[in-house]
Amino acid sequence: MRKLIVFFMIFVGTLVGCNKAETANSDTQQSFVVDYTLWGKVLRNHVNDQGRVDYSGLKANMGGLNQFIQQVENADITSLSAVEQKTFWINAYNALTLKVVADNYPVKSIRGINLGLVWKMGRKVAGGKKSLGDIEHKILRPLGDPRIHFAINCASIGCPKLPNKPFYVETLNEQLDYETRRFVNDSEKISLDKTQNILHHSAILEWFEEDFLVVAPNILGYIAKYINEEDRMYLESNEVTVQAMKYDWGINKQ
Repeated sequence: MRKLIVFFMIFVGTLVGCNKAETANSDTQQSFVVDYTLWGKVLRNHVNDQGRVDYSGLKANMGGLNQFIQQVENADITSLSAVEQKTFWINAYNALTLKVVADNYPVKSIRGINLGLVWKMGRKVAGGKKSLGDIEHKILRPLGDPRIHFAINCASIGCPKLPNKPFYVETLNEQLDYETRRFVNDSEKISLDKTQNILHHSAILEWFEEDFLVVAPNILGYIAKYINEEDRMYLESNEVTVQAMKYDWGINKQ
């Protein structure tokens, strides 16, 4: 009888152990979404400090990018926090843009892909079907953080510079601040003409003005938050008008 009891306890213990192992494996699978080290390697190898892309080199070596895209396509992000999802969508947008250009390279402009409807092309993302336009306008913009406009890259010279490292959950806020300041203090994107008292700015701020007005009284006020101290003091003490620049849709190749 005692032997039967011992055997029963061992049998039950084995079942419990198996269940715990299965649960642990399940939790591990659920917690894994994407491996940003893959994406980071792609960016380091093919994007320079000026945000220009070696599309020829990338097209010849698509393995890493395709692996990351596969993770993006199959990722289950339903259990992720808000900041984790925000980080995911920014990286996903940039990776998908890079892939669509590399797949069609050489091209003079991203607008030459899919008859100019590149942002409406549906593709598998996070287990569903979304276009680049969906990610930008239906997911990222409604978050109410206009800094995302300086984080997502449309593969064009007029775009913000593509960072050569991923956005990370732990440093997302600092990275968004950095990219915004980098954009605002880039003379090709924002230029203060003190002789005419005109602040020339990228058309991005005009196209998405409503987003910037969520956190600032006007475009001038938004730019003043991030521009260098000398120019900010000038803006505060002088009457300056704003004027949008012509956007450069040329491809952001090296």
